[in-house]
Amino acid sequence: MFIFLNVISVIIVFFIGADVFSLADEITYCKENKTSMLKRKYSTCRECGHRLRIKDTFPVVSRFVNKGICRFCDSPFPKRNFIAELLGGMLAVIIYTILYYVLKMPVLLTVIFMVLALFICLIITVWYFLKDDNNKEQMQ
Repeated sequence: MFIFLNVISVIIVFFIGADVFSLADEITYCKENKTSMLKRKYSTCRECGHRLRIKDTFPVVSRFVNKGICRFCDSPFPKRNFIAELLGGMLAVIIYTILYYVLKMPVLLTVIFMVLALFICLIITVWYFLKDDNNKEQMQ
């Protein structure tokens, strides 16, 4: 029973990390294309603009279910999204493993530190792209 709970917790941690990095990728995409993420009410295909359903937005899983293409226009999803989600999930699992199994921290403290670390990565990513945009504007 204990092994089953550990496996479930690692899977949940992976998807939390994948979600955070998926959000970071979406923020950078919006910054690159000068669109506002706050004005969008839902996720859309980047090619055809069709509204994606909830089952199309699960990180990593939806890539395999949809075979890496949009269900509406058959255009391939960018590999960048998939790579960001995989890296985020793996980073979250690594942080969780180090904190919980190696340093023997309590579960609640481990989850708090893991979520903080992921959001710090998110903030650094957004800051990096915002800084890059500000430098480009100052040079012109």
